[in-house]
Amino acid sequence: MVVLPSFTGGSRYMHERTQDAMTYVRHFGRPDLFITLTCSPKWPEIVDLLNQGQKSHDRHDIIARVFREKVKHMMKLLKKGCILEIRKKGKAISGYLEIKKDQVLGRVYAVHPGNAECYYLRLLLHKIRGPTSFTALKIVAGVVQPSFQAACRALGLLEDDTHWNSTLEEASISESPNKIRELFAIILVFCQVGDPIKLWEKHRDSLAEDVKKQFEAEQVNIDLYLDIIYNQCLVLLEDIVISMSGKALLQF
Repeated sequence: MVVLPSFTGGSRYMHERTQDAMTYVRHFGRPDLFITLTCSPKWPEIVDLLNQGQKSHDRHDIIARVFREKVKHMMKLLKKGCILEIRKKGKAISGYLEIKKDQVLGRVYAVHPGNAECYYLRLLLHKIRGPTSFTALKIVAGVVQPSFQAACRALGLLEDDTHWNSTLEEASISESPNKIRELFAIILVFCQVGDPIKLWEKHRDSLAEDVKKQFEAEQVNIDLYLDIIYNQCLVLLEDIVISMSGKALLQF
């Protein structure tokens, strides 16, 4: 079961509120005041609404509503006479240099790299100004890219895979093909690989060495069976990836 951030007090709700707070701090600087408002069960507004014999803890609905009204009243007092006064969109704020309500501060939710397309979509949203659609985000130099990841790669937003190439090359010297496949799967699942297909094409011979030897033992023309060999290797690799992440290779 997934609890949505719309559920007040849930972990996702608190995560979003934390991100909101850090966004303001990053943009405006550290706050001058930390204001808290606590609720008293003995407030007259609460006690007066209780039925005979009831205690405040019997009526959580009354407590929540009264507290909400208190918060709204406090916010009105804080906003009174400051730059947060209510105004029409686009109207300049009196006493400040053309600050507009439509000059808003926003943020994009954090996304784990494992959620591939959403992660690359987030990168594009930070890079491309004023996109009109998801398709527009994929357009690079007039060409519509097949995915958000491809668009990020075309824009040069992804790091190259030099480090992962070196890691696999070093492993191929002493490790068995099965161990190399496990290493490749770990890199694919837990690391941010810029071009997984290119990485596979560069190291597929060492990844499929044991499968290739099985065909060589049957004294067949290896060149005629390379596609089959690589496909069998991909099946073995996908089994490892699924065991680690529950996702198929096509999702990386």
